[in-house]
Amino acid sequence: MNRKIQIACLEQDEDALNGVANTLIRKGYDIYFLGHFDGDFPLLFVLNKDMTKEKAFELYPWLKEQFEHSSIPNLRILPFVVYDGKKTNIDQLWEEGIGENYENIFSGEFKPYGWDLSDENAAKEFDRVIEEYL
Repeated sequence: MNRKIQIACLEQDEDALNGVANTLIRKGYDIYFLGHFDGDFPLLFVLNKDMTKEKAFELYPWLKEQFEHSSIPNLRILPFVVYDGKKTNIDQLWEEGIGENYENIFSGEFKPYGWDLSDENAAKEFDRVIEEYL
């Protein structure tokens, strides 16, 4: 099984995501921060309050094309929220704008995944969820 995963995010999220990426690499995943989208591999699309639809479309024009035409075959995107459960509540983040951004960018078929940086078992649950996307 190919365990390549792409990550699309705002530059401000890269530091937090390096820890996630390193955890996934230790578990045998090949991680690539997105330059050019490859529809053959799943994509973690990092949501935060600043990742608006306009910003997402500016950074990732292929996403705008998909949004308008639904023409990219085999598109597999996992909306991804990185947070620290010791510092904040995921529901609070959702209410502060992540939820609205999610609803503006994604259809209901792409269910979001929350990675709690303070949860030592976050990678175990991720394995189960990502299997559905691979």
